[in-house]
This record gives sequence, C-alpha cells and structure tokens, in this order.
Amino acid sequence: MLSVPIDISSELSQSAEDLKVLRRMAWACVVLQLSACGCYIFCNQLYPYSHTLSVSCGYLAICISIFPVFYLIYRKRFPLVFSCISIYNLAPIWFLYLETVIPGYDANEYSSPSLVMESLIWVAVFQISVNLLYVWMGNRLSLFGKHTLSFLDHTRLSTNFYITLSAFSFFLPLIAFYYYYDSADILWKALTAGRSGGGSAGSLLIQDAAGGSSSLMLPLTYIWQLTPLFAAIALAQSRRITLPSFFVLLLGGLVIFSFFLGGSRGNMMFVVAPVVFYLIYYNWDKGLKFWIPLGLLLVLSIGIMELQERYRGNLLDVLANPSKAAKENDYTSATTFNIAASHRDNNMYLLCLIVNGYPKKYSFEGFNDVYAIIVNPIPRAFWSGKPVRKEAQELASPYGFISDGPVLITTTSLSYSVVGEAYKAAGLIGIVAYSMIYVLFLAFFDGVLFYVRKSHALSVGVLGMALFLAFWGFRSLYALITFSYPLLLFLIMIRLLQRRRGQ
Repeated sequence: MLSVPIDISSELSQSAEDLKVLRRMAWACVVLQLSACGCYIFCNQLYPYSHTLSVSCGYLAICISIFPVFYLIYRKRFPLVFSCISIYNLAPIWFLYLETVIPGYDANEYSSPSLVMESLIWVAVFQISVNLLYVWMGNRLSLFGKHTLSFLDHTRLSTNFYITLSAFSFFLPLIAFYYYYDSADILWKALTAGRSGGGSAGSLLIQDAAGGSSSLMLPLTYIWQLTPLFAAIALAQSRRITLPSFFVLLLGGLVIFSFFLGGSRGNMMFVVAPVVFYLIYYNWDKGLKFWIPLGLLLVLSIGIMELQERYRGNLLDVLANPSKAAKENDYTSATTFNIAASHRDNNMYLLCLIVNGYPKKYSFEGFNDVYAIIVNPIPRAFWSGKPVRKEAQELASPYGFISDGPVLITTTSLSYSVVGEAYKAAGLIGIVAYSMIYVLFLAFFDGVLFYVRKSHALSVGVLGMALFLAFWGFRSLYALITFSYPLLLFLIMIRLLQRRRGQ
C-alpha cells in the first residue's frame, strides 16, 4: 500500500529557492561539460587510436551525468532529483554512454576510438546548450509553468471520481474501437499481437506510418493510456486499498500488460512510469527496505524489455512456451536480466556514423522532421499534404551513412538520440535549435514543483509523466513531442472538469 509521508518537510519545496538551486546545478553541469570537451579534444588529438582512452572518456561522461544527484545530496535537496532538468542530465547514460563502455555493444566494438571521442564532444555541446539555456531562461519559463498550471493546486476531485474516471478511460476506448474495427478479432489482435504480429505497438490503433483517417481515433488511445495514471491517483489519494481502487488498479495493470504485448519499450514505459513514480515519490525516504526491492524491480524490467526486443509480437505465445520460443530463435533462454547481455539501441554507434558522414559526405538535412513532428497532431484526413518524417516514409534502403558502417542494418526504424537528430539536421545550428525545444519543455514542467510539496496526488502524477518525458525524450524529439500528447490531454481534461465544477 502507498503511504503518504507525515513529515512533509522532505517533500519538494515551493519556494523560488528551489529554482535557484536547479539553475546553479545546471551551470555546474555547463562548466563540467566544457571541461570534459577539453579532455575529449586532448585525448582525440594525442591518442586518436586508443580504445582505452575512448572508454575512459565514456566513463567520464557518465560521471558528469550523475553529478546532479551528488550535487543535490550535497545541497541537502535530494527531492529535487525529481525535476525535469535533473532527470534530463541523467538520460545520456542510458541512451548513449553505456554503449561506449560495455564490451560487445556496437559503439564499443565497431566505432573507432577517434570517432567515439569526437561524438562525445558533440553530446557535450548539446548538454552545454541545454543547461546554458536553462540557466538563462529557465526561471522565467518555470514561473510561467507555475502560473499556467496553478489550477492543479486548486483542483479537488474526490477519490471516487478518479475511480470512475479510471473505469471510463478503460472501457470507452475499447467500446469505440470495437465498433471502429467492427470485429472483436481485430481488436484482440491490436491489443495482443504486437507490431511484428500485425497488431499495434501503441495498442488499440493499427495504423500505417503515414497515418490517415485512423488518426482521428488517436485521442481515444491517449485516454486509454491514462488509465494507470487515474488508478494510481485514486489509490494515492485514498491512502488505502479498497475494492473499487483495487478494481481500477487491475484495469490499469491490463493496460500496462497490453502495451507490454505491443513490443515497444517506450510505449510500455510511458504507461507504467506514473505508477512507478508514485511508488518512488511516496517511499524514497524509507531506506533499504524500499530501495532493495526497487533495485530488484529494475533488474526485472531489463528482462521484460529484453523479451519485447527479441520477439516484438505474439508475446502471448512466447509466455505460453518460453523454451520453445527461445529455441526457434536460436537463443539460450527466452530473455536475460543481465544488462551487459541484453539488447540496447545502438544510438551511439549511429551517432558516430552521423558525425563521420555529415557534412563531409552528406549534406545536412534541415528541419523538415521538426516541422513534421510539430504538425503531427493534425489528422491527415484534414491535411492530405501534411509533411512526413523521413523515417516514416517507408524507405527502400537505410540512410547512406548507415551503409557506410561495418554493421549490416536492414531496418529503417532506428533512433540515434536527439543529439544525432539535431546534428544531422544542421550541425551546431541544429543542436542549438533542438536544445531550445527541449528546454521549453524542461523548464515549463519544472513549474509543477511549486505544487508537489503539498503531496497533492494530482500534481505528483503530472510530475511523474513530465519526468518520464524529460528522460525518454532524449531518445528522439519525436518521442518527446508525441508522448506529450496524452499529458496535454490529461491537463486539458482536468482543467475542464475543474471549471465545470466551479473550482
């Protein structure tokens, strides 16, 4: 059962002093990243072929990314680790740096030491740009976020209301999609088959890359994604498990399981993130009796994500007979819980290829993808000529820069981190432009910190979703923007309900 702390002095502070601490932390990150840049350049110039030095540079990058945690512990402000700018600074570890230091992964094995160090320079430049912009404009954007989201602090919706909302968000989309497909079999396929099984990675909606009239159904998928969040708010607000709250938690669990079957780690983590954040936020000060089980849960998550990566679809069949599935795919086991043996996106390897190919061999591609992502919510049924991201154009062959590398990659569904996207768009100019978009999100949602101190379950849920986006958005700008839609829909729904009740 979730327990709300009695001593609220350990919660996030409402004062503007918190924003000052975060800006100082961001400035310290700028200084450290500048120093790291000098180190990377020095090593690359003097020892460009040293694999040991390139791995050491990767460890240095990891240490700098972890710095915000130690800084906030030193300042006795550990709860501020639950801020968007702090989580953002941790993100490169998972999406880029581990690939440079763990033996067997593409960047460590197939990228030249010189190229790895040069790529680390560009990652550092992106980090410098984001943190510097946060120092410069973060305070004003966070105060704007505080003002815009102030309705959260005045919203008082009952536990029974959130229970009802959870049931509504679960059953309404299912009913709507049943009539949309006019087939229970197709709906079941969408929910369980996964993308390689002809179902849906995002659950419910089976949709082609370019979209179409089916995009009109997307708001219903966003509502379905919010079921675990509504259920978690209901439980956190009631502070005890009742039969109705257990029922909606079960519904939220079914949504999470459906997204697991979809085979997409990002989609699954998005729906589970608010629930996990509630567990962490309300129990982080409980000592080892909480952190040890949480560590075991993180190890379990490695195995779950590896299962998704290996099979992508028809996971119900895999779960029914794991040994058979492993044998048919030449695996020693159905999954692994070892991070050194599990699948990882080769973002760093692809970033190295981008840095090597642009602009020496390939021209920068401009900002078409940014434009396509921003206008993505507009249904193609209303705008047939809407721009399409290059990755979504069903290319017959991979990018040229990928073919230049030593690893054979046949899929066009790839990610190379927001740094790779920014650099490929326009080099340094692209990095600054993408940084500004990222900072707008980070600083705005750090305004939620003013309301989370009151242990207001609604605000905690909003912060949890924002933190996930701050982290997972590093994978790609597309992920940052598209995962923002359910969050924005959630905020709009709460605001309209508040106004209707005259609060």
